[in-house]
Amino acid sequence: MDDSKRGLQIGRLSYTHHSSGEVWYLRMLLMKVRGATSFEELRTINGVCYSIFRDACKEHGLLDDDKEWHEVIHQCSNGALPPQIRQLFVHIIVNCKFLILVLIPLKKFRWTEADLNSNFPIEYLNSINIPGIPAHELSLKVGAVVMLMRNLNQTLRLCTGTRMIVTKCLRFCVECEVICGSFVGTRHFIPRMELAPSETLIPLKLVRKQMPLQICCAMTINKSHGQSLENVGLYLPKSVFTHVQYYVVISRVTSPKVLKIFVDDDS
Repeated sequence: MDDSKRGLQIGRLSYTHHSSGEVWYLRMLLMKVRGATSFEELRTINGVCYSIFRDACKEHGLLDDDKEWHEVIHQCSNGALPPQIRQLFVHIIVNCKFLILVLIPLKKFRWTEADLNSNFPIEYLNSINIPGIPAHELSLKVGAVVMLMRNLNQTLRLCTGTRMIVTKCLRFCVECEVICGSFVGTRHFIPRMELAPSETLIPLKLVRKQMPLQICCAMTINKSHGQSLENVGLYLPKSVFTHVQYYVVISRVTSPKVLKIFVDDDS
């Protein structure tokens, strides 16, 4: 008999309001910590047992405060160059704020805050994938190819669509190396920052705190414009819109031997 039939596996956690106090923080720890068998283990982080669940959540980085930014700068200062640290500090000041979710006026919809919390639980908000906004759960590792989703510094060509390789993974930021453009080989620290979509169908303003990165397994023809690539594979499920688009993609390489084109004849 498996654990689910024996009743040893936790199923769905009941929703609690953020005004519930320690119950709310306990639920956050249950969603974060794996394998804990007691309340003391939930409150224990790096050998230190905290007296309340709120302090444990703050130590895990689940609550917003200035501690995250201090830790980011402290981690990056070990082995990083002074220009990288200064640039990271500018990113934090310009792009990182301290608001998670800003609700629109409730009188417009005649809803109360409790109605919004019950209709839009945290799990639902985390599952929303909006174009231009990174996913809530971003899995990265050293060597992963990522693409920047926001303009950070146009002088250093840290613009939307810049491709980079992850070279170091820290707790609240990653170090990436640019692999395209005129700044190939430069390394930059990318911290978490708050990103909001310009348009959304849900009746609230969603602000997601995440690194402005996404896994770059492929790119569109327009995104490849102006880049030089060693190998190119072109997938055409339908005909290109114009001949200019076709010219853009085949001119990304210097030899036809490294160019592969797949055309779906069935369509």
